Amino acid sequence: MTTRTIETFGQKVALEAIRPDLATLVPLTVKDGFACLRGDVVGLITASGLARPRPRSAVGATAFAANSTLGSVTEDDGRKFKAGDVLKATDAVIQVETATVVGTIGGSGAGNATVVVTSALMIMSPKTFSVAVANNDTAAQVAAKIRTALANDAAINEYYHVSGAAAAIILTARTAAANDATLNVSVDNGTCTGLTAAPTSANTTLGRAAGTTIGTVLSVSVDAITLTGNAAIALVEGEAVHVADGSQTAAAIVQDATDGSGDSPVACFIGGMLAEAELTGLDSTAKTELGGVSVAGGIFKF
Repeated sequence: MTTRTIETFGQKVALEAIRPDLATLVPLTVKDGFACLRGDVVGLITASGLARPRPRSAVGATAFAANSTLGSVTEDDGRKFKAGDVLKATDAVIQVETATVVGTIGGSGAGNATVVVTSALMIMSPKTFSVAVANNDTAAQVAAKIRTALANDAAINEYYHVSGAAAAIILTARTAAANDATLNVSVDNGTCTGLTAAPTSANTTLGRAAGTTIGTVLSVSVDAITLTGNAAIALVEGEAVHVADGSQTAAAIVQDATDGSGDSPVACFIGGMLAEAELTGLDSTAKTELGGVSVAGGIFKF
């Protein structure tokens, strides 16, 4: 009798690294249109309770810009995003504003420099400071005196750290929040002479609250994302992004792959000792959300 091999399959490596008897599996249903890889971290969509590959990633080589509908996510993450998703920036950003003193006080130019700080956070905004400067003070010396005056003011200190070096005066918000477009530090001569008017400070870092909306996804091609309109905020490569439908929170790890065709019942791990190298999307926040930790031997224990 002749034996003929019809088809061969590679042996599937178990996700359980050790002690499969400790694994806890639950049934979940992956939503139609979302293909899951074996070992994917999944989250649950709040409205339906259905699972999808946890839509968290990082901005790829094509950054999101406020004058463009285009952006990208990191390699292999494009499949996690779909048209209609509301894309958000995961992390908050502290606002930083920088003013620069220009000029030198002349040999007979002593007096007061006028500094005006404007901020939507301060009740008494704009607030004007008269800062005493001496004959022959350089820009760096004037800036140091201004920094001291601002740092000693209770209203400024309530909302900002004051720092800087050389001719720079830097205000750094104490808490992350939506960008304050009114924030400004102006410097000019008051009763002194020698300074060049510097009415506008630089927006060194725009502020941003955690979960600020970037835009709505129109389409996805591999890892390239097109939004329905220009991005509401700019993000650079490496910044974290997620989808705001509830599934951004890790809920389980898929035991077997699904092809994205129809709502697909699947067994998922909610506990066990799994081989971390076989898992996809298991970042530090996913580990915390799943209540697990990495342990010796390349094992994720949860």
